[in-house]
Amino acid sequence: MRSLYDLHAEGGDEAKFAEQFTHQWHAGDWHAAEDHWEQLVVRMLRAKGLEMYSAESAMRQAEMYIRNFAETALPVPGSRCEVLAGTVDLRFAGEGLAPGQVNVAYGLYPSWRGRGLATRAVLLASQYAANEGAEEAVIQVEPENPASAAVARWAGFTPGKQTHGKDGTRFNWYLRELHATTR
Repeated sequence: MRSLYDLHAEGGDEAKFAEQFTHQWHAGDWHAAEDHWEQLVVRMLRAKGLEMYSAESAMRQAEMYIRNFAETALPVPGSRCEVLAGTVDLRFAGEGLAPGQVNVAYGLYPSWRGRGLATRAVLLASQYAANEGAEEAVIQVEPENPASAAVARWAGFTPGKQTHGKDGTRFNWYLRELHATTR
């Protein structure tokens, strides 16, 4: 995996991206940016669909997805800073999802937890998914993560089934029916 430091050392567009990612999302903190970059690359590599690529191609594909996210993401309206607090993503297809279901995944950096931000992000992402045609949102939580389960409950999700991922990880599902808003 190429680190942000590696990208920066390559110069040109790679260096510009590394600097933008670090300054826009992490207020210039290279260590925080590097940790976030690695988490995003690993998350993308685990995404369904990359297994058909060679290791190097999968890595480049993951980097491309992250770059597209970083270059198109918008700050939260009304926010007073340009520091990344966490991430939320939607998957409209995936392991165990039925047609019409969308998986909602989220995570916050420790200093941003306990402020209701994850709940707000889940609600906003769920409404976006509903407007895109999703009928039910799914949050998959490892049983050892009660804080994440609390976010699901605060966002109006109810407990569903328990499943196991391909690697054997247990997940408790939380479900919420979605309704599109009229525009």
